[in-house]
Amino acid sequence: MLEDKTKQEYDFADSEYVVVKLLDRLFPDGKKTEEIIESLLTLPWLSPEISTYKIVKAVFDYYGLRKKEAIGNIFDKKARQALNVAAYLLHYLKPCTMTHRTIAAVLGFKSHSMVTRSIRSINHQIATNDDTLDIILEIRKQLVDYIEML
Repeated sequence: MLEDKTKQEYDFADSEYVVVKLLDRLFPDGKKTEEIIESLLTLPWLSPEISTYKIVKAVFDYYGLRKKEAIGNIFDKKARQALNVAAYLLHYLKPCTMTHRTIAAVLGFKSHSMVTRSIRSINHQIATNDDTLDIILEIRKQLVDYIEML
């Protein structure tokens, strides 16, 4: 699927490349589109049981940060990356309940436009660096493990 186009042929702004890359990573056996959609609709990480608190806590735990160290601290590189990942996950895992203004308030951002920048930054990192995708998938796995324990 990913080999059909090169990175330059994708428009990073609309995240098409990121979605294709993520689908290739989640479904490496080359499933058909219908099977992928069916799988995505049943994924436990889309569950409403994942609270905002659990998502943010999972990200901060991954980066080894405490809430006071990270919230609103955009000047520390590690904290800024954790905040960007948290904004990205909140945006995609809680799409019906979390507006950009709400995410900004939760993460201590000054405005909702910082959430948009965070999401674009993570999309670009995923498109250019497999490590960021691995981090997001690892945090997602922790959240799935949490749901399965319930």
